[in-house]
Amino acid sequence: MPENLYVMDTSSFIELGRKFGKYKDVVVSLWKSMEQLANSGQLCAPMKVFDELNPETDKEKDEVRKWVESHKQAIFREIDADQLIALKGIIRKHPNWVNPEADKNDADPYVVALALALKQCKQKKVIDYQIVVVTEESADPERLKIPSVCQEYGIKHLNLHDMFVEEGWKF
Repeated sequence: MPENLYVMDTSSFIELGRKFGKYKDVVVSLWKSMEQLANSGQLCAPMKVFDELNPETDKEKDEVRKWVESHKQAIFREIDADQLIALKGIIRKHPNWVNPEADKNDADPYVVALALALKQCKQKKVIDYQIVVVTEESADPERLKIPSVCQEYGIKHLNLHDMFVEEGWKF
């Protein structure tokens, strides 16, 4: 069975901080497990997600921001040519997904583009892993969300809790 390579959305990092950030000294095994995923290369996110995790805009992000800053090199990826090609295709298909005028830096298309680029790269190599997007978003018929776009491109998506279950973690 293939191992999972997780591409994490901002919403899941925030959820991680909200639920477990204050209790890092209690749920030590959770943070060790997250660290193992990060250090093994099985947890990644586009740099746009790192940019969204700004403690000045949301105090609840403080603990998780400290954690992601200490794992920045292991987790966060600058956009490359493969991601750019995937991103252009996504934006061409969904031109109104992101508002370029908005103050908020919307990383959603970058999350899917990274997952899609990794999925296409996987097909070129003999690597046995499954690309999985982790997001707290759920499909919404009124507004385009990550799960709908993932489904469109055949990319598996889970929320943070389901990722823990998928990994067999118990805390």
